[in-house]
Amino acid sequence: MLAYADRPARARPGVTYPATEAPVAAAGSSSRPLLQRSSASLRSTGAYAAVFVGAASALPRLFQLDSVPGQVSAIEGLFASAASRVSREGWIGLGPDAVAGEPAGFAYLLGAWSVLAGDSTLALRLLPVCLGVVTVVLFQLLTHRLLGMRAALFASAMLALSLWHLQFSRLILPTTLMLTALLAGCALLAAALDETRSGPRRRTLAIGAGLLVGLTPYIDSSFPILLAAVALFCLARV
Repeated sequence: MLAYADRPARARPGVTYPATEAPVAAAGSSSRPLLQRSSASLRSTGAYAAVFVGAASALPRLFQLDSVPGQVSAIEGLFASAASRVSREGWIGLGPDAVAGEPAGFAYLLGAWSVLAGDSTLALRLLPVCLGVVTVVLFQLLTHRLLGMRAALFASAMLALSLWHLQFSRLILPTTLMLTALLAGCALLAAALDETRSGPRRRTLAIGAGLLVGLTPYIDSSFPILLAAVALFCLARV
């Protein structure tokens, strides 16, 4: 009896049967808003996590910023002097003579910052602090996109509490700016590779990623090491 009941019924000529596709379509259409709501919930959770990570990473970078470290190092003085020249003269060049052999990109940003925030040591150190916080937030968003929320929170916490990153986030040096440009470029590249169709959006994301990564030689002289990491990232994503 069970085997006979499982057999499909044969259609009889002249008999009209009720359509069964409408309930299936209705069920499929009702599942779409649910997927959209879950996707929006994930995005809002990631945004809240990024705000929390940014606020938590700002605290150790701002603590006693005016007194620790106590003295301005020689290379910090070079960038502060170059920023002062930028604020007075505007263009100081991009060659090795602009900042005593160092790339001059950070000096231009620091010069514009000094016009707005002042040229005291505390004011100038606030720029790398802000860039350091942005770096941690970008790292959290990128790892969330690639590895999930738990991995993103753990990795961003490790970076936020890293003594290496804390040190360079409190000095008038271009390291945090270079990391910000590279991570932003990697984030745009990941978004471009996730696009299923080639179109204007994908091209715009790819061009933006190329421009940000291409700026790094004008920011910090240690860019070749991190460019190798970007190349490995590209190979892993392709």
